[in-house]
Amino acid sequence: MRIAAIFIGLLASFGWTGPAAAQDSGGTSKVLRIVVPFAPGGSNDVVARMLAQSWIGKVDSSIVVENRTGAGGNIGTEFVAKSRPDGQTLLLVANQLTMAPVFKTKSNYDPKSLVPVAKIGSQPVVVVVRKDLPVSNLHEFVELAKKRSNVEPLTFGSPGFGSPHQVFFEQMQRDLGVKMVHVPFRGIAPAMTEVLSGRIDMTFATENSAAGLVADNKVKALAVLGPSRVKMLPQLQTSVEAGYPKLRAGFWYALVAPPHTPKTIVDRYNALAEEDLKNPRFVAGLAKRGIKPEGGSANVFAKEVTGEFARWQQLADEGLAIEVQ
Repeated sequence: MRIAAIFIGLLASFGWTGPAAAQDSGGTSKVLRIVVPFAPGGSNDVVARMLAQSWIGKVDSSIVVENRTGAGGNIGTEFVAKSRPDGQTLLLVANQLTMAPVFKTKSNYDPKSLVPVAKIGSQPVVVVVRKDLPVSNLHEFVELAKKRSNVEPLTFGSPGFGSPHQVFFEQMQRDLGVKMVHVPFRGIAPAMTEVLSGRIDMTFATENSAAGLVADNKVKALAVLGPSRVKMLPQLQTSVEAGYPKLRAGFWYALVAPPHTPKTIVDRYNALAEEDLKNPRFVAGLAKRGIKPEGGSANVFAKEVTGEFARWQQLADEGLAIEVQ
C-alpha cells in the first residue's frame, strides 16, 4: 500500500493562492484527514486538495490529504470505514462507493455504513487509445476489438479492481459483445502512463485530461460516453451519435464520513462544501477539470447513494459481473 500524507500547498493550476501548507488553526494539535483512495494526480485527489485549501482557517484543525491506494479504492475506503466518527476523518470518494457492495467479493467493511456528507460534482468519461492504434473513431475501435477478441485482445488500463473504470469497462465489453483484457493499476495516472507509452491500448479519461493529451498528440480520443458533447473537445462525437446508445458512463465525486458520524458533524462539513460550490473561484477550478458542480444537502445525497446501490444490484442480477482480486 502506498501512503502519501501531504500537507496542502498552492494549487497553481487552479489559480489558488495561499500558504504552502495547511495551517494549524489557533494552535490546535488536531488534524482533519481527507483520505483519497487513489494515487495522486487523479480528479479525486485534485478535488480533495481544492477542498482542503479552501477550508484552511475554517476548521479547528490542520488539514492533510492522504492517498491510501490500492484494490480499486478499497484500501482507503476501508480505512475510513474503520475510523472514529469524530469528524477528523473524511473520504473523497467516487462511484466505487456504490459499486463495491455489489461487485467486490471480499470486503472487511460495509460500504453502505459510510455516511454521505456532500456531493461535489460529476464528470463525463472519454474513451482514449494509444496514438498508434489503427482506429480513428468509436466504430473502428469496436470493429478492431471484435476482430481481436479471440486472437490478441485489446488491453484496458484501470485504477484497480472494483473501480468505476473497471465496472464501466465490463459494461462496455458486455454491450459491444467484445473481449478485452483488464490491466489494473493503483490509480488512473499510472494507467494513463502505460497508454502513453503504448504498452496498453486504451483507458477512460476525464474531459480535461483527454483534451490536453489530444492537443499534444499523445493519444487519440474516440468518443464521450454519454448523450452530450464536452466543451474541451467540441468535435468529439458522443457514443450516442456514434450509434452506441447503451455506452454511457460518468464519474461523480463526494465526501463521506465514517459510520455513526453525528449529524451535527455531517451538517458542518456539508455547509462548508456548499459554501465552496457557491464560490466562483472554486467552481472555476472544478471547470478546469471538466467537473460540473452538484451540491445539495446530505439527505438528498444519501437518497441518491441508496438509489445507485439498487441500480448496480439490478445490473448485477441481470448478469453484469467484474473480475476481482
